Amino acid sequence: MCVFIILIFLGPRVATAFWWLFQPARFDLTFSSFIVPLLGIIFIPWTTLMYVIVAPGGLSFWNWLFLGLALVLDIASYGGGSKYCKDKKCGTKKEENLSASVEAKPVASTENKSNEEENR
Repeated sequence: MCVFIILIFLGPRVATAFWWLFQPARFDLTFSSFIVPLLGIIFIPWTTLMYVIVAPGGLSFWNWLFLGLALVLDIASYGGGSKYCKDKKCGTKKEENLSASVEAKPVASTENKSNEEENR
């Protein structure tokens, strides 16, 4: 059980993959094929992990609530990455140089216009 808790802190994909390796019977009870959990681990890992936890006993209201929270966590993890990237201005150096040169052009053109007006 301690190993499972450590794996959850490493990430839901690693935890679910190890759980699948060590207890394949639980995944056989939960899913009818290996494609669905594989896609779940790739795209919605928290929801897949929660579904493996709650589905074999049947789904009640609380189980659906936990599944919904796991889905919100998956969506938030995708949205949080894009928010982080916008705040840090992620990108290649080529894109950064391009944006710097684009920003420099309007400044240079307004300075030229103000110089032209002063010369008149």
